[in-house]
Amino acid sequence: MNARPNLIMLAAAMLLGGCAMQRVSLRVEGRTRTCLVDLSRSSPTGARRLPLVLVLHGHGGTARKARRLSGMSEEAAARGFIAAYPEGASWLNTPWRSWNAGYCCGYAKAKQVDDLVFLRALLEELKRRYPVDPGRVYVTGISNGGMLAYRAACEMAGELAGIGVVAGAMPPGSCNPSRPVPVAIIHGTSDRLVRYEGGRSQAKDGRVDASVAEAVAFWTAHNRTGAEVALRTISGGRHAWPRGASKTLWDFFARQATQAPAQ
Repeated sequence: MNARPNLIMLAAAMLLGGCAMQRVSLRVEGRTRTCLVDLSRSSPTGARRLPLVLVLHGHGGTARKARRLSGMSEEAAARGFIAAYPEGASWLNTPWRSWNAGYCCGYAKAKQVDDLVFLRALLEELKRRYPVDPGRVYVTGISNGGMLAYRAACEMAGELAGIGVVAGAMPPGSCNPSRPVPVAIIHGTSDRLVRYEGGRSQAKDGRVDASVAEAVAFWTAHNRTGAEVALRTISGGRHAWPRGASKTLWDFFARQATQAPAQ
């Protein structure tokens, strides 16, 4: 793995659904990686520094799909933060994208793609291009994207002010965050792809996931009184981004602003 990725910036403005978007492309470890950044009503040229929320799609997802399903851009426009949607790696640049969360999923896991190198490189590029407040950077994701959010909290704690996980399991193995990390978890009790109670998934890979209770217990013990851990259980909820989840996550993130990592 390269310690310092080679970055080639290729930017293209576009209009999606009436909102100004920008596609940011980086060349990281021999792959072209992309991210959509929503510039709707959060002006990228203003002097005020804005919070940044990275929204990670699930296995088989895309940046556009994550934007559409999460509704995070609408929340960003109303609440004044920047929403960005990175894309995972895929076979021959097909839409079937995934993240390497260590034990899941798809192409990214099979090829041992270092998605933390990508996230670090992307954050540096976004901070360079937009008025990002470096002390208010948050990562959230669904399913495989939520798993990577956990990995980011374990290995990038000093760079994040909090994470949010929707329908994702905490990857097994060591997790040694350098500081307490605020963690919000949203999960449905009837999820069969990432089971609330943990155990074998109905996904084709047949992996075994940790339970929500295990994740809550880990972060509560690690954070002690240094950072908030919040759980929203959706009774009967399946494997999906629930209605209102983006508002819940932003409400949680906004409370963490005064606890952001020192820069």
